[in-house]
Amino acid sequence: MPNAQSAYQESSWKVDEWLKISLMRQKFYDTAVKQERAVLVGVITPNETEAQEKEYLEELQFLVETAGAATATTFTQKLQRPDRATFVGSGKLEDIKAYVTAEDIDMVVFDDELTPSQLRNIEKELGVKILDRNNLILDIFAGRAQTAQAKAQYRYAWSGRIADRNRPPADLKQDRPAERKTEAYRPAKRDAAQKP
Repeated sequence: MPNAQSAYQESSWKVDEWLKISLMRQKFYDTAVKQERAVLVGVITPNETEAQEKEYLEELQFLVETAGAATATTFTQKLQRPDRATFVGSGKLEDIKAYVTAEDIDMVVFDDELTPSQLRNIEKELGVKILDRNNLILDIFAGRAQTAQAKAQYRYAWSGRIADRNRPPADLKQDRPAERKTEAYRPAKRDAAQKP
């Protein structure tokens, strides 16, 4: 009997050693979904108070959490108007970049709507995902759309957003005769289509 027990202990020891060695050789991958970390950015203009901006950023933080991310910190800056190239000043952008790099931040969310050039410039400078409030809300809708109708509504909202961004500002539009004729034609065509 002692031989059978010692043989069992010896084989058990060999199995344990084999497991340890094979586990050390294996690579393990973390497959858990990592929660994204976000930085919030807002600009305080002369027609806003700090209390109003704080309220806006709290609402934005709630939206970020609804989207499934966690807010790491917020940055605010007082400006007469947002910078045309980067929304915030170059010094503040450098502060945000330093924080994003040091804290391994995944995205930066701006409280106001960004122009396409601001979006490009900020992405180029920070190297992370950049969202504004409107894009964040559309992302939330996209993530929650389950039915075909909800998905179609999201696509419609997104295509409208893209069309709005590609449309020239009102002060740059030129009122050409061809545009007036097209605009006059559209309602007539729509009314004709609705008649039985």
